[in-house]
Amino acid sequence: MKTNNIKLPSLKPEMANLDNQTPFAYFNNKEMNVVRLEFMFGNASKVHQNKPFVAMTANAMLTEGTENFTAFQIAEAFDYFGAFIERVANAESSSIVFYFLKKHAQRIIPYIEETILRPNFPENELNIANERHKQQQQINEQKTGFIASNKFYKSIFPSHPYGLVGTAQDFDLLNQNDISTFYDDFMAQQNALTIIASGNIDDSFIALVNRSIGSSPRKQKTMQQTIEIPQYIPQTELLKVNMAAANQVSLRLGKQTVSYNSEEYLPLKVLNCVFGGYFGSRLMSNIREQKGLSYGINSSLFTYSNVGVISVSADVKASEYELAIKEIMKEMKALQSEKVESDELNRVKNYLKGEILRSLDGSFDLGERYGYLISRGISTDYFSNYLDVVNSITAEDLQHLASTYLTPESFTCVAVGKV
Repeated sequence: MKTNNIKLPSLKPEMANLDNQTPFAYFNNKEMNVVRLEFMFGNASKVHQNKPFVAMTANAMLTEGTENFTAFQIAEAFDYFGAFIERVANAESSSIVFYFLKKHAQRIIPYIEETILRPNFPENELNIANERHKQQQQINEQKTGFIASNKFYKSIFPSHPYGLVGTAQDFDLLNQNDISTFYDDFMAQQNALTIIASGNIDDSFIALVNRSIGSSPRKQKTMQQTIEIPQYIPQTELLKVNMAAANQVSLRLGKQTVSYNSEEYLPLKVLNCVFGGYFGSRLMSNIREQKGLSYGINSSLFTYSNVGVISVSADVKASEYELAIKEIMKEMKALQSEKVESDELNRVKNYLKGEILRSLDGSFDLGERYGYLISRGISTDYFSNYLDVVNSITAEDLQHLASTYLTPESFTCVAVGKV
């Protein structure tokens, strides 16, 4: 697809339905020796768990024992064949991704089949996993940045799973029934699974996956629930958590914004880049380069299905965190009162065009981006639409958006450390 002389690779995969109607999407590259095989569970998410960390633990436990293989046998096989595993368990979906050499597919697919279709979540392995996760959580709970992020999301999404904050002690409450029930309800059902493959995906590979994953009947109904997004009410005062022993202060500033369904979402991504989304941004130039208050600061724009979040993150000198907040607000006001100059806007546009192209560089990236889009119900035209917005957006557009979304009084601010 060409957009203003830039040709983007297509994010529309080739498709096949397995015998049990599981969708199989693939990006074929005959030159690759490695396969990326992703199993995406569209509803196995934080939104649907009945206790903190259930979704994450269910994902982690897929490879910790099945009806026919122990955790040791699975780990040994993956090690022997040089397979690598990635896991993602977020607020709205989860996935497990296997990387392996195409020549080992016949030997390794049976182990993958077991992890996807027949995990049995052995109690001993679950206890070990819970203890390991608990220890990591305890370490995280001593970090100012971790505490700041949790307090920020809890503040902007009160009484909603997006703002759910678990503690280390919650791992003591997880049991085998929690995990197996979650798997049965949100991972074992026919409508819950999509497979995305990248690499040298020929007919023989598809047939191999079909004989394993596609031959098993799956439940016919996927459980879903919708939880209303709470109305956003900005906190009028700075939310502080004092940690006297900390050497720095972690700041989180932000608010609810629009989701990708809004016409303003993609233009807002461009504004976010100007504000704090890359190394040459306003926030980096001011807070890091000019004032020397932080080694790094950034703003990010993230979207769930029905709501977005813009947030600023920084670790700053403990003695000057109030000045850092003041300067962040100053940059917001500047974007409202003054148009971005053409040189800066062109620099941002060129950066974003490069980022778009880099994000679609090769079949693995295409598979990963495709999975991200379908997990949120976003059209596969997303990147071409984004490129159109980058090419056409004006300084006047950015100033208007800043007046709507970068108003200091609408931001919730969190400071954690020596405050």
